[in-house]
Amino acid sequence: MYLKHERVYVSNLIVNVFSALMIVILSNILGKNKISLAFKLFGLIIFNVGVYIKTAHLYLYNHPITKDTIFIFLETNGAESSEFLSTYFDSNLFLIGLAMLLAMLFSLYSLIYDYKNKEVFYKIKVRLPSTKLDLHSAHLLVFMLVFYFFVINPYYHRRSIFLIYSFVGGYHDYKREMVAYQKIGFEKLGGNFSEVVHQESDHRKTYVLIIGESTTRHHMGLYGYYRHTNPLLSKMKDELIIYEDIISPHTHTIASLTKVLTLGNYENPEEKYSGSFIQLFNKAGFKTYWLSVQPPAGISETVVSRLSNSSDQQHFIAHYGYQPVDEAVLSPLTEILSETEEKKFIVIHLMGTHASYKKRYPDNYNKFHSTPITPFEHEEAYQSINMYDNAVLYNDFVVSEIISQLKETNSKSWVLYFSDHGEDAFQTINSAGHLEKNGTQPMYDIPLVLWLSDIYKSSLEDLVFKPKRKYMTDDLIYTLADLANIRFQEFDSTRSLVNPNFEYRNRMILNNKHNYDEIFKKLPPIQLECDFCIPVRND
Repeated sequence: MYLKHERVYVSNLIVNVFSALMIVILSNILGKNKISLAFKLFGLIIFNVGVYIKTAHLYLYNHPITKDTIFIFLETNGAESSEFLSTYFDSNLFLIGLAMLLAMLFSLYSLIYDYKNKEVFYKIKVRLPSTKLDLHSAHLLVFMLVFYFFVINPYYHRRSIFLIYSFVGGYHDYKREMVAYQKIGFEKLGGNFSEVVHQESDHRKTYVLIIGESTTRHHMGLYGYYRHTNPLLSKMKDELIIYEDIISPHTHTIASLTKVLTLGNYENPEEKYSGSFIQLFNKAGFKTYWLSVQPPAGISETVVSRLSNSSDQQHFIAHYGYQPVDEAVLSPLTEILSETEEKKFIVIHLMGTHASYKKRYPDNYNKFHSTPITPFEHEEAYQSINMYDNAVLYNDFVVSEIISQLKETNSKSWVLYFSDHGEDAFQTINSAGHLEKNGTQPMYDIPLVLWLSDIYKSSLEDLVFKPKRKYMTDDLIYTLADLANIRFQEFDSTRSLVNPNFEYRNRMILNNKHNYDEIFKKLPPIQLECDFCIPVRND
């Protein structure tokens, strides 16, 4: 399913026209003076920039800018912006931008010329039918129409296609959430977790949660993909519990992880301000670590990095101007594992398969070059899929190395790997990426893989591991608590993936309005049509 809005382009055109008319009306009210000229020049620049941003967004995503878009923009750092432009900026966007720039420069020059010379720079003669409508009446009529579309009409107001409204509203909501998450981050023993109890044992405990990025299970050999993108994890397949039907609550990082990392879920979204799993493990007596290859800051500190402030130790490897590949986590992880703490909980946040795909892996993992399987037969699709598969291949190496390090600790340990959301790389749509409003099934379908040490297996009590259970990761905090044998008064056993009391609940997405299992039919893994078939050029 690919969600489209047929009225998007018409709505965008209407808003742009009326926005331009409002600038003209207000400048005429100010009269012919320097203030009016300054207002026209400033309004013209802002108007053209706004129109280009909205046009580019529509071109890329077939959906208008919303408050969610503003959240993503405010969480984006310079390196991510550069990667985004290098990935998605094409010749069409360049030509549109160039045409708008030339038109804007011509208009700016004509405005200044008219003001200095007191005459019109260019004239267009148009014969109009006679009318009794005077200028003031026209201004009033346009103002009333604009007021209707932006204030009264619920469709336009709800869609937030007026860019200034979207930005101001989005920024206000963003700052409100940042304050709330800052409070969570600074309260290491905070959160609405009462009567926290951790069942002790004689063994040293080391638990690791790996958060991937933009990785759909549809491109993983571990899940039946035709390419061998998981050679190392496949070798240890008998040691892994591979969950087959796990989805993310959203198709982008911010909205997804603010539920995954906290008590919040679709039924109780406001609970995301009530505590994070880092705080839960702190209260249970674990030493907590946050090890990240993701940059810690966007325009300001990000939501995720603020939540991570409650951990005992933070290691942000990336910084402005430096973005390493994911194996950069292995050395600091070795140091953490060598510490003598009896109880460790380590969160590792990877870049995974985040666009730009070609920057997610070193040159020696540039393995896939053949023509891949896709319904969209053009070079851009082939290159994107090959780079994405290379990134999945490298991600396989990093995750398997983390598991290997845990094996050597000879401790009671587990490693749980999942991705914050998926990605559609020319699988069901003619593009590569992820967007909530135009969400497709590969954007929701994620891997969730669990490894358990022999010592952990020998001490298992009252947990069950059923790979076919359907689950959404907004309830992950209860699964983590179960795996770590942590109990608290607010614990809900029916929401834990590994609990005998687990109950399937409708997996609602898109602002809790759509049931994932009803709008998406199960997609089979991308495979060759027969066992002996091969792609055009074999990898």
